[in-house]
Amino acid sequence: KDIERLSSLKFDVFSISEDHSIEYLHLLTLLSFKKLDLLDTLDISEYRLYTFICYVSARYRDVPFHNFSHAFNVFQTLFVYLTTYDIQHVFNKLDILAVSIAALCHDLDHPGLNNLFQSKIKSRISYLHRSSSLENHHYLNFRYLLSREECDIFEGFPQQYKDKLIMDIRDIILSTDLAVHGILMNKLEERQEHFIEEYKNKVPTLDDDDKKILLCSLMELCDLSNEIRPRDISVKWSALVMEEFFSQSALEKEYELPVTPWMDSDKVLIEQEQINFIEKLCLPIYTIMESIFPKLYHPIKTMNVNKGLWEADLRKVSTNKKAKRLSHRSIWQRKQIKEEDLSKALMLRSSQSARFDFGPNNAYKKESSSCLVM
Repeated sequence: KDIERLSSLKFDVFSISEDHSIEYLHLLTLLSFKKLDLLDTLDISEYRLYTFICYVSARYRDVPFHNFSHAFNVFQTLFVYLTTYDIQHVFNKLDILAVSIAALCHDLDHPGLNNLFQSKIKSRISYLHRSSSLENHHYLNFRYLLSREECDIFEGFPQQYKDKLIMDIRDIILSTDLAVHGILMNKLEERQEHFIEEYKNKVPTLDDDDKKILLCSLMELCDLSNEIRPRDISVKWSALVMEEFFSQSALEKEYELPVTPWMDSDKVLIEQEQINFIEKLCLPIYTIMESIFPKLYHPIKTMNVNKGLWEADLRKVSTNKKAKRLSHRSIWQRKQIKEEDLSKALMLRSSQSARFDFGPNNAYKKESSSCLVM
């Protein structure tokens, strides 16, 4: 049954985690790669891929939200979109491999404390990576794992393929920084008609820049997938997100740092934040992607159902006078970067990464690189 549910957005990683060990998720991940026909087509070692998956899982921390369950949830959403929602045919196997690896690795070693917090405490990672600090950190954790012989899933690939895969994975991971959201939306709107026509072609001829826009946008859809799940699953994810946010604001108070108002449990209405999340972030990018990939209508329908349920919950909460007085900036609003070219913006935000050669003395050589972040 679990194998059948892999192709459904009703898949519940929480129940899987309760009933099975973490190794079961590793096996489901490997099976998904097989079903995408990546191992045979690209001649990837099953042993190395499984070892890589296990190492990736171990590299995630035990934090409320940004853990391996979240990574698997994002990866499984991608698997559904590729295999069930007719998105796969616009990409080649190398594209699918890149976005699949990026989905699995996009939050590696996430400390449960965001970029703003890293900047406030002047952590080593904020010094190493002045832009998209955590996203660069996640990417470099992936690069370190790939540098281990037993995890080199690209062994035997022509160097030009390997170089392109690594660059694509880097850009897809960096694009998960919400500061890049505005560029993605602008590029999707600019190329929308072209993408619609390309989708209709039996043999699409998208160039690399166009594919990058779609791959990064697809990654964002999957990363924002909590509210496309059935209500009983989506509320669990929202509770974990808020738990992590509230833990950060509690630390800020403890260390006498400026408290992030949109993470302050005294000022945030969870119901309103979930509505903001759906209306301001999810629906706009899902809607434009649905115009290109029509079957995305189904998750949008679920999202609107969940939005209605959050609105009903908010009406109940709003009868409280204290709740009516609360006013705060939404958690989901981020200052957007002004660069218009997506590839250039991502390259600039990864510029600090160039200093790492992934040799025996690099900063990511330890089993955990948590010394770099708090």
